[in-house]
Amino acid sequence: MFLLIQQHLSSHLKGNALVKYTINSEGYVERGATARDWREGTVDVDITGSVDMTTLGDYIITYTAQDSVGNSDSITRTVQVLDPDVAAPTITLNGEESIEWTQGFDYEDFGANGFDTRDGTVILTTSGVVDFTTTGTYTITYTATDTAGNTTTVTRTVNVVAPTPFITVWQTDAESNHYSEDNQIKIGTIGSGYDFTIELGGWHRLKKIKQRDKLIPTMLQVLTQ
Repeated sequence: MFLLIQQHLSSHLKGNALVKYTINSEGYVERGATARDWREGTVDVDITGSVDMTTLGDYIITYTAQDSVGNSDSITRTVQVLDPDVAAPTITLNGEESIEWTQGFDYEDFGANGFDTRDGTVILTTSGVVDFTTTGTYTITYTATDTAGNTTTVTRTVNVVAPTPFITVWQTDAESNHYSEDNQIKIGTIGSGYDFTIELGGWHRLKKIKQRDKLIPTMLQVLTQ
C-alpha cells in the first residue's frame, strides 16, 4: 500500500496586483512576491517581465515558484504607465445642494461620494457645523483629493428655519359629562418669536355651564421649551 502525499505550493504578491506610474517618472520599484510549500517551506520566486517608464502602456510582471518535485505556481502583477494625472476627482452630493432644516431637530447630514477616474472611490473629508438650535445659514464642505494631489471641493447650504405654524382643533369635553374638570390645552414650542392667533369657540357649551351654575376654567397655556 502506497500513501501519496500531494504537495501544496502557493504564491503571494507583495503589494497590489495593479500599480500605476506616470510616464517619465522615477523608475519602477519591484515589490516582489513570496512562495511557500507545504512540506519544503519557503520557495524561491523567479521574476520575469520589465517596465518601460518612457512608454505608455500596460506591463505584466510574472512571478513563478517551483518546489523540488516540480510543482509550480505563478501569479502576475500589472504595471500601468500613464499620462500625468491632471484630472481632479468628482464629488456627488446625496440630496440637494441647498436644504431647509427645521430648528430644534438634530441635524443629520446626507453625505456625499467621491470618485476619481484613476483611483476609483475617494474618501472625502467633511468640514462645517450646523447649529440646529439657532436659525441661520450654514455651510458644509466636502473635499476629495486623489493620489496625484488633485483636489475638488463641493459645498451644501443648510438653512435652519423656525418651525412652521400649524392649525388644529382640540375638543376637551369628556363624553360622560360633556365637559372636563380641567379644560386645559398645552402647545409645546421651541425657540421664540412666534406670531400666532388662538380662537376659542363653543358659546353653546359656555351657556350650558352657566345654567348649571358651575365654574369650569378654560385655559390655554403656551409652553416655550
